[in-house]
Amino acid sequence: MKNLTHILLVEDNPKDVALTKAILAKKGDQFELTIAVSGEQALEMLKSSLPDIVLLDYNLPGMNGLAVLEEVRRNKWQVAVVMLTGRGDELVAVEAIKQGADDYLVKDDKLLVTLIPLIQELQSKEPGVSRKNETFLPSQIYLLYIEDNLRDAEITRQYFTKYSPHIHVTLVLDEIAAIDILKSGVQIDCALTDLKLVKTNAIELMKQFEKAGFKLPFVVITGKGSEELAVAAMKLGAYDYISKKENYVSKLPYTIEMAVMKFRKDAMNEKLRQELVELNASLEQKVQERTAALTIEIEERLKVESELEVRLKELQRWYDATLGRETRVVELKGEVNELLKQAGKPHRYSSANLQDGKDG
Repeated sequence: MKNLTHILLVEDNPKDVALTKAILAKKGDQFELTIAVSGEQALEMLKSSLPDIVLLDYNLPGMNGLAVLEEVRRNKWQVAVVMLTGRGDELVAVEAIKQGADDYLVKDDKLLVTLIPLIQELQSKEPGVSRKNETFLPSQIYLLYIEDNLRDAEITRQYFTKYSPHIHVTLVLDEIAAIDILKSGVQIDCALTDLKLVKTNAIELMKQFEKAGFKLPFVVITGKGSEELAVAAMKLGAYDYISKKENYVSKLPYTIEMAVMKFRKDAMNEKLRQELVELNASLEQKVQERTAALTIEIEERLKVESELEVRLKELQRWYDATLGRETRVVELKGEVNELLKQAGKPHRYSSANLQDGKDG
């Protein structure tokens, strides 16, 4: 029996439910579809059984799609999530990807041709950002939280304690206390700070950390009208920022996890880049050393060849000179034999003697 791909569709609009069913029916022997009409219902279903893929609408009654996605990733459920958005919801789609959605689709006419190929693509991949990057994401995160607004600080701490106990928060009120914590050797994986503090701001704080020799991923919280400074913080090296809008605290855990993960990836990439530079330098040095050795070897070989050529010329001259003398000796022996013949005496040199030039 063929294994079916179990899909959970979280959608409260009957027309969109019918459309999705019709699309999947084209491959009816491949998919098993379950419907949840709210985020709360979907989470209850996920607690008891995980599908292969979740198709998650953004506009839902009660919890919206991003809130549901945040719960899915917070619970580390290994399931692929595709966010479904309407036209004009590009910012929602981008935020969904940032929070861990595997992909997103716009509910328009293109859905008819894009849904099944995307599902098939996700089937060949491991679901969920956290699973793909678990090597870089520690099970426990130690967070340095710089915040002089005690009310905001307490709300944030309570949220982490309740919903993200794996993130351990150390709260300080200013940059001096923050640097003292780092100097004490306490493990810190990430820094969370309000963009505007009473005595300083996130940009100056990041500069002071760098000056003190501490490298950490920063997540910046910004209030209304602080976008310009927030962008400046990102350019300076902040890994993300979150606006203080409704339910912004619920986005912090995932944002911090992603900042830690990206920071570790960047550190690994930098280490590999440095190793590659050193390897290239080592190879270049070896090439230069071998080139120098070959140059010396070639020069010595050319010198030997030149000496051999001179010696060969000398031997040729000696051979030519010797060959001339031997020919004259043979002629003289022949003349002696001729004189002896005329005198009626026997030859002194035989034919063999005449050829090799030896005396008889």
